[in-house]
Amino acid sequence: MVAQKSKSVSARARRKAVIEAITFALVLLVFFTGLDPERNHFLVNIFLVLAVLAGVVNNLLLYRNMLINPQGESVAATLRRRVSSFKQQLSLSIAFSVLLFAGAYTFLLASVPISGSKVWWVLLVLVLSILVRSWFEVRRWRSSIRQLTQCQVQLSATTARAG
Repeated sequence: MVAQKSKSVSARARRKAVIEAITFALVLLVFFTGLDPERNHFLVNIFLVLAVLAGVVNNLLLYRNMLINPQGESVAATLRRRVSSFKQQLSLSIAFSVLLFAGAYTFLLASVPISGSKVWWVLLVLVLSILVRSWFEVRRWRSSIRQLTQCQVQLSATTARAG
């Protein structure tokens, strides 16, 4: 039962990783085929590409980590490793939110003249975008961490009764 719950959490993380990696690749395709990247400075384009590639790489690494289950590793050790991995992913997803939105806003606004009052609105929308995405990410990862922690507690209780 514990292994099954753990598998569903890992399966959700793998599915999320695949969907986000594909989405980020499509975002990059749209930015560079439909939004005239040649009007922006080269460094602005590079910043956006690096931000999106960081997201793709992060999601591919997450996917790989959810697949790897070392031969002979106990269920308890796997759960500990997954909880640690999810806590790390929580931090990375917040950092990536900042990087992604900063890259996208820089790309979209680099060639647009912005007056003094508009700067504050742009910054407000940027900060709100980052906060909203980060809030959803924190909720998702904390829920997964909580489920895996519950699995650890159930496994410990089962092991203590059996032993």
